[in-house]
Amino acid sequence: MHHIDEHTIELYILGSDLVKKQIAEIEIHLEECHGCRMLAEQMEAFYQNAENGLDKLSVPEERKTEALMRLPRDIMLYDVPLGTPVPYRPTTFVGKLVYFTRLHPVVTGVGSFTTVAAIAGAILIGTSDLFKEKNPSYAHLNSESAIIEIYNRENQLLWGLPSKSIYRLTPQQYERMEANTVIADIDGDKKNDVLTTFPLGDKSESNKPLSIFSSEGKVIREIQFNENIQFRGTKYDGRLSCDKFICDDFKGGEKKEIFVVTNSGRSPNIIYRLSDDGTILGQYFHFGYGNIDSVKIGEEKKIAFFGENDTGEPDSLSYAVLCVLDPSKIIGKTEASGSRGFGLSISNAEMFVIRFPLSDMNYLWHSKAVTSKINITTTNGVKTNNVWINGVYGDNESHVGDDPVFEYIFSDDMHILEVKYSGRTLKLRQQFVSQGKLTGTFDRAYLENLKNGVRYWDGKEWQKEPTMVKHQP
Repeated sequence: MHHIDEHTIELYILGSDLVKKQIAEIEIHLEECHGCRMLAEQMEAFYQNAENGLDKLSVPEERKTEALMRLPRDIMLYDVPLGTPVPYRPTTFVGKLVYFTRLHPVVTGVGSFTTVAAIAGAILIGTSDLFKEKNPSYAHLNSESAIIEIYNRENQLLWGLPSKSIYRLTPQQYERMEANTVIADIDGDKKNDVLTTFPLGDKSESNKPLSIFSSEGKVIREIQFNENIQFRGTKYDGRLSCDKFICDDFKGGEKKEIFVVTNSGRSPNIIYRLSDDGTILGQYFHFGYGNIDSVKIGEEKKIAFFGENDTGEPDSLSYAVLCVLDPSKIIGKTEASGSRGFGLSISNAEMFVIRFPLSDMNYLWHSKAVTSKINITTTNGVKTNNVWINGVYGDNESHVGDDPVFEYIFSDDMHILEVKYSGRTLKLRQQFVSQGKLTGTFDRAYLENLKNGVRYWDGKEWQKEPTMVKHQP
């Protein structure tokens, strides 16, 4: 059953014209739904009690009328570079009262309703902010109102950023886009800053900057990424958008660094290393779409760039790749040693560059593979780095979700240990075996063949034995 949101129920209780056309629908739903009916009854009781309590307070009549009868307004999106922070202002009086009561049950649960009425008066004159922790703790994407809401650790809404790009997100989109906003103390002042790559206000998704806000919602910096990019004689769109970013301490200090992966929706990708104030410290150019995450090599945190290399091989297929980078060595403009052609010097930040083999399904469809994610797993005290490789179905538009997935498991120092397959991959391959398009099963020999197909770049050529990149003087 699709429930009615609290805001709509409250407007119904208040008799607002904003829900005049929905009255019949709301009343039918309230008859059928016990939960929404109970909520409506509680709101009605709160409103009546609050109004009765206010009659006993020395609050000017015009102030009460204004507060009680003020109707909520639709969200306004601002056509300014960063949008305008939206301070916490619940849309209705009852919303304020219910919200405060839920957060402070001990305060409002003692004494007579005069206590509640007194709190109501405090809310009306704005003194409820005295109870509020001001430091941001987490962000919530309110896709119904199209606002990135910033909360403190007590789950109180502090302020928000309008962004039409998050309007009506699906659950899948929400999960994927949640990481686009990070709360962190980047400058070591004990106050959390807010970083987001969502285009704010009415801005489009075509060129997403990195925006940094203080704990109070003030703009610290907006960083646009634009480059003059040429690769092997071809010019590429240099208007780059932030795809993902990491904000972490890689040097053991109080201040953090920011690493952003950018692209124009296709190759090439550029990783930017930024200081805590947004100053560009270095760039890593790679030809092929990818993403970034943090990874541990031993006890040290490093940057993992993973995706695909689009330079092509004799079989004309791009391949899945993983590059482990030393963040402190991303300095100046440099390029990946495995995708030369930008006219830049080779990056000294590369520690490991690993290529993954194509499966027989890739060759059947003549399609590529891509490194989709990397995560750290500890089993019986042994830490491994698990890398997930997704094949791409030849006719992927009509077979979304059918792509084969293999899990490559590496030791703490990035030596390949074993390869596993998913149940979906087994089912998919059995289907093609039954159709006579492939032969054999997922036996030990098949998985060993994939494991033995992993290659390590030594700085000049691919090696079967695990090796780090050797940098030339």
